[in-house]
Amino acid sequence: MSIARQRLFGAAIVATVVACCGGLALADYTDAVNALSPDHYYRLNETSQGVVYDTGSGSLNGNHSGFFGSGDAEVGVPGVDLPGFDAGNKALWVNDAGAVNLGSSEPFAASTMSVALWYRNPLPTTTGGLSDRLFQNNSTTAPMTIASSGGGTIHIATGPEVDNSVQMGRENLWIINNTWHHVVVVRNGDDAADVDVYVDGINRSS
Repeated sequence: MSIARQRLFGAAIVATVVACCGGLALADYTDAVNALSPDHYYRLNETSQGVVYDTGSGSLNGNHSGFFGSGDAEVGVPGVDLPGFDAGNKALWVNDAGAVNLGSSEPFAASTMSVALWYRNPLPTTTGGLSDRLFQNNSTTAPMTIASSGGGTIHIATGPEVDNSVQMGRENLWIINNTWHHVVVVRNGDDAADVDVYVDGINRSS
């Protein structure tokens, strides 16, 4: 999903994308997120194409972008089926065809920030290359990309990907296809080495 604006996209199903800080301790995921007073909280719970609502304090709504329909991206597909989520919650199936366009990158770009999201890749993961971009801003001051990389890794870039990126977990294929995963990326600087990545509650930064 990459144009010169921030987007959430890829060949994955994505739900509950949050830009916030802190840990989640409550039994209900939505209550836990709201207790953190996140700057932005996109539940991706829409059932029709159009506005994507931000229920965080920043209140910056986005829009679905790309191609939607049979064989392309879809809104309102079944969401996370784990304890702590409302029965019948929805998600966005991006299918390498659709995205969420959030407008200018700058409200989502900082040297110190956290992004949390749930995603599931129902497709086979091949070795090498980026299979899904889950979050990307094209900021000129604090760019960042979060992607599911070939071979079951998480790829983080905090600058031009050719010279400031890191792939984490390559020797341990802990990203399982067709399973929901909770990913939190905590950035505390401008280098990829300043990034911590947690997958399903486990620090996978090294």
